[in-house]
Amino acid sequence: MNKKNINIGIQVAVILGFLLTIAGCWDLEEVDRRIFATTIGIDLNISQGDEVELSVQVPQPQKMLPPGARMGGTGKKFNTISATAETVLNAFSDLQVKTAGELVIQQNKSIIMGEEAARRSVSPLLDWLLRSATAPPQASVFIAHGTTAKDILSFVPAQENLPGLDFAQAAQSVVKYDRTFFIPIWKFGQKLAQGTTDAYAPLISVDQAEGQYHIAGLAVFNGNRMAGELSQEETQSFGILANLIKAGSITIDLARGRKLTLRNVSANTILKVKMNRRNPVFVVKTTITGSLNELTGGYLKLTPTENRRLEKIVTKKIYSRMVAVIHKLQQLDSDTLDFGEQLRAQHQDVWQRIAWKKTFPTVPFRIRLKVKIQRDEALR
Repeated sequence: MNKKNINIGIQVAVILGFLLTIAGCWDLEEVDRRIFATTIGIDLNISQGDEVELSVQVPQPQKMLPPGARMGGTGKKFNTISATAETVLNAFSDLQVKTAGELVIQQNKSIIMGEEAARRSVSPLLDWLLRSATAPPQASVFIAHGTTAKDILSFVPAQENLPGLDFAQAAQSVVKYDRTFFIPIWKFGQKLAQGTTDAYAPLISVDQAEGQYHIAGLAVFNGNRMAGELSQEETQSFGILANLIKAGSITIDLARGRKLTLRNVSANTILKVKMNRRNPVFVVKTTITGSLNELTGGYLKLTPTENRRLEKIVTKKIYSRMVAVIHKLQQLDSDTLDFGEQLRAQHQDVWQRIAWKKTFPTVPFRIRLKVKIQRDEALR
């Protein structure tokens, strides 16, 4: 059996696992009458008065067996169906009319919102999913970048995998946690409701030329609306500041075209609030550790003295990136770093007397950064 057939067999097993592990006591016939949505897409249909366009991706298990196998076949291994209505719930009810069985969302793994919808207001679009007892709270939230959620759900990747499972696997992959950071819908909704912090979500797009999905960068929010986006490099710095990066890699430009790359990068960040004449000042204390993985531009003997010199260069570069990201978030009025929540928790009296949304864009901060480069024996 070749590798492609093995991968297809794994997908079939996962789909069958979905069917067999659903909560409740249903017989096989009842399960067969259910149609399981693995991904949900939400767009605004501007041509129809900003109505909601809801799309769902449903697998076709009979298409996921190896070619030549009994009941197997070739072709697209999923269908995407859509409906437009005034609300998400009404659109979902309309989708029920379009399916032969009962459409259920208990096994949904991801929710993708179109960028236009995210820039308008996300709370009314997610309200039903956040309230529904059948919607999995661990489903990851994505923002379609430069396209619609429906286009993301309809795209067929070159590997012919089931996209909904690919999104779920990406959210569980540690090696991706320095290009973007995933967030489940329960946490996304919590940030929307708190009022002391702002939400974020990974950006997803499609590369038509290579037939691949591209998940990198972050959408950052100001309240209910998407305020802007962070590039891959800015997202790395966000991960450092937000204490999220645990196993990433960082590349630094050195003098004369040389580059240094650290692997297994982890960051420990502590945020404190100091008072300066009754005004808050945020102190960000960060320690970064990483192993030297690559040093281009010629051989360099890594003596302890040279290692300390590199640490100073890397510290200066990363410090500048961290400052730039905080300034960008302040310009976007997007408190995704939880500055406001820390102020509320550490200085309740100050929190109550200031208007945080007016204060955040200009609040002063200080960064205390220490970088430790661990030397690999093979590169010494």
